[in-house]
Amino acid sequence: MKQPIVIAITSWARNKQEGETILKTITELNNLELPIILTDERSKFSKLSQIRKLKNLKVFKGSGLDARIKKSFFEASHIGQFIFYLESDKIDFAKNHARVFVQEFLKNKEGMMLAVRSKKGFHKYPKYQKIMEKFLWESSVALFRG
Repeated sequence: MKQPIVIAITSWARNKQEGETILKTITELNNLELPIILTDERSKFSKLSQIRKLKNLKVFKGSGLDARIKKSFFEASHIGQFIFYLESDKIDFAKNHARVFVQEFLKNKEGMMLAVRSKKGFHKYPKYQKIMEKFLWESSVALFRG
């Protein structure tokens, strides 16, 4: 039987600070006691081995952001009915909002639930990030449509 929700996440720590951020985010998500699928792109930081020890985590390798997202979604779809996707630098959301977000979704397990930014906030992002956000949205829709 599939898990109700699986967390899908990607990472690429290019330096120590990014590695610490990823570690904190994944540690917070691990507190939800849900399976976590992480697809990493050659991160090189000393705490990666610490992340791999988390009991709910499975780590895969991927190259390129869209390939890592697809891999995380693909692996999560095999073990979960629904996928909770979060970027690995979202410590605040993981720590302060993820649990409520998941609980609210579980009350009505239909369709897709998205935590969205305000239009004002979204328009402050660089063009490339806007394109990636759109890609994530469209990938999610395509995945759930089959």
